Amino acid sequence: MIYDREDGVRVVEFGKGSVLVSPLDFPTTVSVGVCLTPTDPRGIGEKCDDHNGLTDGELGASVSMYFDKPESIDVVMEELATAKKALLLKQQGKEVDWPNL
Repeated sequence: MIYDREDGVRVVEFGKGSVLVSPLDFPTTVSVGVCLTPTDPRGIGEKCDDHNGLTDGELGASVSMYFDKPESIDVVMEELATAKKALLLKQQGKEVDWPNL
């Protein structure tokens, strides 16, 4: 689910299968990207090939992330890995020690 909070923050809520995560290619540049598009609920991780080759605008994306450097992707992946560790701890009823994750 993708929505805007009253304070103006755009929220992308994962875990219900209602956000399509799609890779983006920009053939005339070295950039690549990922866009997040609201969709009807489907299985989490379910592949959807009918969007291949479409732009984020054609997909109706609410959020797009463009990358020019692999290191930038690494940073996002590292922060997602940290968030995953915290979520797993919370699901086990354990405290999350953020500085030491």
